[in-house]
Amino acid sequence: MFAFLTSSIGKKYIMAVTGILLVLFTLGHMVGNLQIYLKPEAINKYAHTLQSLGGLLWLIRGGLLFLFVVHVITGITLYLGNQGARPIDYVKPATIKATLPSRTMIITGLSLFAFIVYHIMHFTLHLTDPSFSFLATPEGHMDVHRMLVTGFGNMLASAVYIAAMIALGMHLYHGATSWFQTLGINNVKYNCTIKIIGPVIAVIVFLFNTSIPVSVLTKFIK
Repeated sequence: MFAFLTSSIGKKYIMAVTGILLVLFTLGHMVGNLQIYLKPEAINKYAHTLQSLGGLLWLIRGGLLFLFVVHVITGITLYLGNQGARPIDYVKPATIKATLPSRTMIITGLSLFAFIVYHIMHFTLHLTDPSFSFLATPEGHMDVHRMLVTGFGNMLASAVYIAAMIALGMHLYHGATSWFQTLGINNVKYNCTIKIIGPVIAVIVFLFNTSIPVSVLTKFIK
């Protein structure tokens, strides 16, 4: 089993499985954040419910961190392995059929890694803006609605977030489709449908996630 997991095929399976789980989290996280379009109490209650999980929440966070680290490390080793197998570039790169998202997976992946570190420091640990820790509802709970509005009210913070969503969209555009081929699920009968799964997920995640900072900057959300 260890020999298989450390092989090129095994690493691709690891990338596929961890990628699917991370995308499911991304979609769930997106749905939770979209509650900012409801009354402030909605997203604050959602956040308080998560916080009330206590140790279980940190266990979930630890599991997500593990999946993410495994995904990143495996992706880097696969990339380096591919580069090592072809140390000399082709005279004429054969990238006619390769899309931009597929050719830049390592770049968008590392960009997302840097963003997630920043995102955790920003909205979870409040290291980039300690004042977030003092935003509270009348009930004494964390005022997440106000934190998001304040955070995205900063033009630079919103620009970083939107740029990261572009990288995420490109990553999903290729990755969310390639999983099926890696796991052997593709079939000539529904390959056309499989090919649009990645692009559809990428567009949905990009549009809904970027709508939040844009809505804050345009004062649609106050």
